[in-house]
Amino acid sequence: MKDADGEEFAESSKILCEEWYPEINAALFGKQPLPFKIVILVFEDSTGAASTYGNTIHLNSEYVAKVTQDWAD
Repeated sequence: MKDADGEEFAESSKILCEEWYPEINAALFGKQPLPFKIVILVFEDSTGAASTYGNTIHLNSEYVAKVTQDWAD
């Protein structure tokens, strides 16, 4: 996303990932080390809502914009 709303959403997503990635990993796998030190969020035009590969999460920017707008309404 290349607008102010998108930047704000990306920043809040970054904060949530930093907070919850260790928690989710611990819930799923116990106290094992995190499989990735870095998780990358990519907002892009794509056909699906989201997909992952390794440490990268690809998010459909149009879908995210619509869902966040629906939540705001």
